Amino acid sequence: MEINLMNEMIDYIEDHLTEEISYQKLSKIVGMNEFLMQRVFSLVTGISIAEYIRKRRLSKALEEIQNTDQKIIDIAIKYQYSSSIPFTRALKKEFGNTPSEYRRNHQKYNQFLKLHFEKMEGKLLEYEIRKQKEMTLWVKKIEAEAPDHFHYKIRKLYKELKKTKFYELWNQVGMYAIWLYQDNTYYYFVGSKEPMGGTEKITLPASKYAVFSVGSREQKDIMNMNHLVYHEWLPSTNFSIKDPPCFEYYQEDNCEIGVPIDSKQD
Repeated sequence: MEINLMNEMIDYIEDHLTEEISYQKLSKIVGMNEFLMQRVFSLVTGISIAEYIRKRRLSKALEEIQNTDQKIIDIAIKYQYSSSIPFTRALKKEFGNTPSEYRRNHQKYNQFLKLHFEKMEGKLLEYEIRKQKEMTLWVKKIEAEAPDHFHYKIRKLYKELKKTKFYELWNQVGMYAIWLYQDNTYYYFVGSKEPMGGTEKITLPASKYAVFSVGSREQKDIMNMNHLVYHEWLPSTNFSIKDPPCFEYYQEDNCEIGVPIDSKQD
């Protein structure tokens, strides 16, 4: 995701905070499908697009509470809340006080600032370009329609797998994790190339991948590498990201991250 396109997306969000914001429109701005756009945004910023929009709406609403005489209910509706009750609850949770308390006491307040992406300082990042042949995996699968529920189900899946033979055996032969968004549904697959009972078969198409070695299986290290790949490496190259699936490959004490790529010059 190029930096100028990310900033263009942020500008679009800022200009439409009082309206329903279309993820389809955002995905067109950055040239990615909706799933990949949301995943890249989360990796780069540390929060989801929905959370960013919510925080910016509350920040702008709080400005109007303190600097205008508009009714609280009108401000709530303006910033996409159905009534003053959920708006009051959200504002207090985010900033610590209710709308009435802010208006009555003219208290100081914090604001969640509009994002702006800038070029980062130079770093050296090693990676490998692989032409991956079509690959068959035997996997366990979860699916969900909402991002929050999706991540909850992934955590639950791993807890269940660690109680069975699958997790231990997959670690011995090499374990793959695949992310996919299709037909408004999020899919997550975990498995290996070894056929096993109680799993289902999936096939990944042949593709060219940029592959990054994390050097660790710690989740924080994997997230840091993802952030580096999408936030700094990608804008520095002539590559663009193809549609998923991306993959993570776990073996021994290492994780590899595979990102399907096209050359912008192709």
